[in-house]
Amino acid sequence: LFNLLPNSAKIMASSAHTCVSFILRHVHSGRIIPLFVAHYTAKSPLTRRRIIEFVGLMLQVWPVSMLERQVATLKDVIQRAIHDADSATRASARSAFWGLSDNFPTQA
Repeated sequence: LFNLLPNSAKIMASSAHTCVSFILRHVHSGRIIPLFVAHYTAKSPLTRRRIIEFVGLMLQVWPVSMLERQVATLKDVIQRAIHDADSATRASARSAFWGLSDNFPTQA
């Protein structure tokens, strides 16, 4: 699904985005977080932006107990995204940072 995010066919890209969003809203598993972080290194700015949006969604929707084990990983990817070249990615990273600071104020 991550490979479909920067697809030039809008229907494919939007379907992949919607599918991943539904998965994140309804499947709360700490094993998913490293998969998202691993895809942040993609060359496509759109993929990096979507990954950070998904991280923000995790921080909003998931229970804190599921995120506690991966807080260092989440913090690292948000820090990298704040310094991204794409302005929309930086904006999404700031939003994700506020989610991180709401759930883990001492870590943020």
